[in-house]
Amino acid sequence: MPRFRTYCPSLAAEGETFQLDAFESRHLVTTNRARSGDEAIAFDGKGMECACRIVEADNRNSRLKKLTCARLVRKGTKITLAQAVTKGKTMDSIVRRATELGAFRIQPLISRRIQVRLKNLPRKLDKWKQQCIEACKQSGNGWLPHLSAPVPLERFLANLDFDLTLLASLRERPTPWQNLDPGPATCALIIGPEGDFSTEEYELLHNSGAVGVSLGDHILRSETAAVSALALATQFLDYQTKSPPA
Repeated sequence: MPRFRTYCPSLAAEGETFQLDAFESRHLVTTNRARSGDEAIAFDGKGMECACRIVEADNRNSRLKKLTCARLVRKGTKITLAQAVTKGKTMDSIVRRATELGAFRIQPLISRRIQVRLKNLPRKLDKWKQQCIEACKQSGNGWLPHLSAPVPLERFLANLDFDLTLLASLRERPTPWQNLDPGPATCALIIGPEGDFSTEEYELLHNSGAVGVSLGDHILRSETAAVSALALATQFLDYQTKSPPA
């Protein structure tokens, strides 16, 4: 398998030979030191991947030639990580790890105890999207998660449309993961801020039908909680959606 992966959002519409933008060209040639004649995997983040050969390795406008293309099939539960926004680079890390673990959607939440000011939101969203792209390159994931703008927790709960809503919490009496309803097509996984949700927010979560699940006996940092919860949800929910052997 080629060791280089590169992102081309218009891959499906491109012809046999196509050009990367300046950022992807620089990453491919300068950072990864790819050269003309090397093979690479190009992906569009929407399930298409093409094995390619680098025709021109230029750090501003590299050109690649498609060799074979395939359309990936997305399987398992579509999990939305609803994460209260964290401060510093922690949110960047959460977005990246969620992509590596195959989250279908990432929904940042604004809760009462978040410790960050959302200045220059378009720039922040662009930064988070770049984290998603880099995670797809690193992990081999062919699907970029849908990245939504932050919304207040109350608004998110008022518009719930999931087969299953889970809340990672030490407060709630947890439902064992293995006892969850099998085979949900969609699932929301809610993770609180560094200071946890307030009592009023817990009441809203309870009234919305969120099911409490445990991540263990210890109090976890937000990024640890997100990774642990996604890993457990993927293990139990995706396992339950697989067809039994013939």
